[in-house]
Amino acid sequence: MLSVEVLEHRIATYSLREAWPSADLTYSISGDVTPAVRHEIALAFGRWAAVAPLHLTELPDAGPEGDVGYSPDGLPMLRVRFKELLGSRILGYAYYPGPTGQAGDVFLSATLLGL
Repeated sequence: MLSVEVLEHRIATYSLREAWPSADLTYSISGDVTPAVRHEIALAFGRWAAVAPLHLTELPDAGPEGDVGYSPDGLPMLRVRFKELLGSRILGYAYYPGPTGQAGDVFLSATLLGL
């Protein structure tokens, strides 16, 4: 059985507009993160794949650092990036799957996560 640590009591609803073309997903981790952080991200993706019909493979990150639209050609489907989120209390946000470069990008607050 999976245990879940409650971080917040807010609920955000969403609906998927598009889906990934395959259950074989690639991901990358952008920025200067420690091996421990990289390991935790790999564990999280492993837990996701254990309960969903997904296969996740890490690739080197070669995409742009900005949060502006870009071409997805040759980039992983999911990109995990750490950045300052406008000095707010936002832990992170992500983009829906889709045909753009930003689709699948996950942004996490480097400050709130202590990175």
